[in-house]
Amino acid sequence: MSALPAKLASAILADSLGLTTSGTTAESVAAMAELTKRGANLCELHKSKREATAILPELLHLKGKLLQSVEFHVDGRLAIAEINPDTVARYKDISEPYTLILNEMQWTKGVELVAVFKIMAAKSMSRCVLLPALLVPWPKNLVAAVIPMPEPIAVKVPMSELKLTY
Repeated sequence: MSALPAKLASAILADSLGLTTSGTTAESVAAMAELTKRGANLCELHKSKREATAILPELLHLKGKLLQSVEFHVDGRLAIAEINPDTVARYKDISEPYTLILNEMQWTKGVELVAVFKIMAAKSMSRCVLLPALLVPWPKNLVAAVIPMPEPIAVKVPMSELKLTY
């Protein structure tokens, strides 16, 4: 596989999410065709991407455990997960555990907002990662918010008082 055409094809595929975004044009597809003619092997690029993004078996088990802990509130419109300090500490050098479950939480039918609480070790800060579900209209300038909170989290809002507004 030729290096330059492969790198350019890889960049186009990454930027366009595999030629599936609204910005993909006939010119994008034509450029990919030309790069393929010049030596980019799309099958090999896909295989390389899959190998590079493959997760370790222990992370697959962690992902399953974290997904089982997801709670749904407000008629299923809010998905919440909490990652405890032991999990944060155990996997800190391997992966950010919340990244394993965000996508599935966002793509769950009926979910409008995702909140993952990452509880840090004592005398540290806890963080909440808030992300809108991808299929729900949301202000374009708000992609995610990371909200630092004191440890331990002292304020709890009853779910009956939580209202989603946008």
